Amino acid sequence: MRTTPPRECVLRRQQPLQELTIVINGGIETLDEASGHLEHVDGVMLGRAAYQNPFILADVDSWIFGENSTPPSREEALSKLIPYAERHIQNGGRLSNITKHILGIYHGQPRGRAFRRLLSERVTDPSATVDVLRDAIALAEHGLGREDQSDAA
Repeated sequence: MRTTPPRECVLRRQQPLQELTIVINGGIETLDEASGHLEHVDGVMLGRAAYQNPFILADVDSWIFGENSTPPSREEALSKLIPYAERHIQNGGRLSNITKHILGIYHGQPRGRAFRRLLSERVTDPSATVDVLRDAIALAEHGLGREDQSDAA
């Protein structure tokens, strides 16, 4: 089993080694935690937290760097992924190669479980197209399948 050194140990070691770049990694769950660590180290890695909930990174530029930009919504971010997914499929890739990395984007959101289920069930078909991703986005955002959207207007 992998273990991580106590954060206090890392912080103590940095003091006499100011010329080294120290980046902390492991168990950091929120941007608040990351920000607190940046007062003592040069960098912070959000590995599992970002993988399980990719949308945690939507505010990272404004939070860490003070940028005054509005982050994209989940729907906007995923819509920008569609052309990439289309090219990936056209080049012989599978949709599942991409969707496995975004399953947690609706973590803690209404219909997030339905989003994950729809993707998980339908991307296993080798012929799955980006329509599966579009359906999952519509389900998560509006509770609708694409075929239902015309009725919702």
